Amino acid sequence: METEVEIKATAEQFYEVFRARPHHLPTICSDIHTGEVKDGEWHVHGSSIHWTYHFGGKTEIYRNKAEYDDANMKVTYAGFEGDVFKRYKVYKAIWQCIPKSGGEGGIVKVAIDYEKLNEDVLSPDDYLAMLVGFTRDIDAHLSMA
Repeated sequence: METEVEIKATAEQFYEVFRARPHHLPTICSDIHTGEVKDGEWHVHGSSIHWTYHFGGKTEIYRNKAEYDDANMKVTYAGFEGDVFKRYKVYKAIWQCIPKSGGEGGIVKVAIDYEKLNEDVLSPDDYLAMLVGFTRDIDAHLSMA
């Protein structure tokens, strides 16, 4: 499942937040409360990061391995523990930054790679909306800088 978000910042600026300053996400994104590296370092491929965030009127947790594809300006937070796993066997949050021609602004493809625990579970539309909100928060932050 994916959607595209047009951003005012350049694709390079947006990707740099994930690649070099992911520890700033709790101050940039209104619904992210904390982020803490449990294994590795913030911007290192394969690092384990523990997040707490506001979702559906409550605080949830998400632990992921960070995966970076610098050539395609793509970051994947491949989850392995947390509240999303009450509904999904597999859950990966993905942002890919795409430059716009002319150098002004960009496009961010926001996606979730998931597998439901069973057929009764709804698709993660609500989680995708949350990731789009994070994307807009990051863009607003970069636009103010």
